[in-house]
Amino acid sequence: MLTQSAECSIIENAIGSAELRKALPTFTLTLGALKTDKKAFIETVNGRCAYNMHNGLTVTDIGVDFCVVTAELNPTAMNPWDMAHGGFVYSMCDVASGVLASGIERRGVTLSANMQYLRPSRGKSLRAEAKIIKNGRKVLFIETNVYNDEGVHTARGEFQIFILEENAK
Repeated sequence: MLTQSAECSIIENAIGSAELRKALPTFTLTLGALKTDKKAFIETVNGRCAYNMHNGLTVTDIGVDFCVVTAELNPTAMNPWDMAHGGFVYSMCDVASGVLASGIERRGVTLSANMQYLRPSRGKSLRAEAKIIKNGRKVLFIETNVYNDEGVHTARGEFQIFILEENAK
């Protein structure tokens, strides 16, 4: 088992590599864990994905039918026109959708998504909210909405998560 500082060094030196995936512990997320210790569930989710850490995407709240992801708008998140890059906004919604699926004991991947950018995402931070529209047998339908730090609705998305397997219960 690696220490937290060793894990951080690996993350800093090997983001996205196969070595990183082998080195990080495997986490089992369960609805029971979410119900009994929401804070620990969120800490586990926020510490398991190098992509999210690298991009400053943080799960701040989750329930059985919703998930909230926040991110600060720093220069690396911006496009040349001083607004959040569309891919950054998409990533926030994709993470919120995926974490929501794992929070209800379903392991899946994004099957398809559709984003509508309603206005420029500007400000100090963004908040992406995901909620379940339909919990199907093999596909989970999720609606996402993005707001800036003043509460202005800047984007919305529809995500379909293909269920690979139910998490061990």
